[in-house]
Amino acid sequence: MNWKNKLALMVGKTYLRNGEETTILSFKEANGSVKIKTTGRDYDKHPDQMPAFLDIFLPLEGSQNESLPVAASVSAPSKLQKMQDALMLALDKVQEDADYIGQAEQVSKLVQTGINLAKLELDAIRLSTPR
Repeated sequence: MNWKNKLALMVGKTYLRNGEETTILSFKEANGSVKIKTTGRDYDKHPDQMPAFLDIFLPLEGSQNESLPVAASVSAPSKLQKMQDALMLALDKVQEDADYIGQAEQVSKLVQTGINLAKLELDAIRLSTPR
């Protein structure tokens, strides 16, 4: 689905963005940019930025988001795959050259930070979802 269709489906629905509930009110593409109005603030983005920008909006259960399953906009699988690839590459390099251990440790710390951020996002979704 292209970003225009995805954004059109998102209008009028509530999402979690940076830990805050936000409803997308409208959007307009003009003069090489996309202007998005939300309850939180307005955004002005270049069309090339839109796919990544839309991935930041996490659908909330019970908020009329039937067109997108909860957390479907999260690009976690691709990020997870990148982290796994980085770890495996670091492991291969350590096996080839022990001098790479310091860099491999840094890769491991960065991956752990990414995992912690994903856990934080999931906790925020759980806390904001009515039971």
